[in-house]
Amino acid sequence: PEDGSGPVAITVKSVDVIPSGERLLISLLVRAKEKKSWLGLGAEATVHIWGRPMLDQAQQTLRLADIQLAVESEAAFGLLGAAARAV
Repeated sequence: PEDGSGPVAITVKSVDVIPSGERLLISLLVRAKEKKSWLGLGAEATVHIWGRPMLDQAQQTLRLADIQLAVESEAAFGLLGAAARAV
C-alpha cells in the first residue's frame, strides 16, 4: 500500500521498457526490504513483465493484457517471492 502499511517496502531503482514483437518487456530493478521483524532482511531482484499493450483512447491509458512475470535474484526467493505475488 502507498501508506507504507505493507509487510515489505519495495523501491524501484530503475525501469527499462523494450518492445518485444507485439508485446512490451518492462524490466524493473527493485530493492525489497522486510518490515515485519527487527531483522529487516532485504534483497535486490530484476522483475521482468511481458504484456501486450492495449491503448484505451477514451481514458488515455495504456493497459497490458496477457501478462507474464519472471523474477531474477541471487537472494533467497522468500522475500522477493512475496513481492512478486503482490505484483
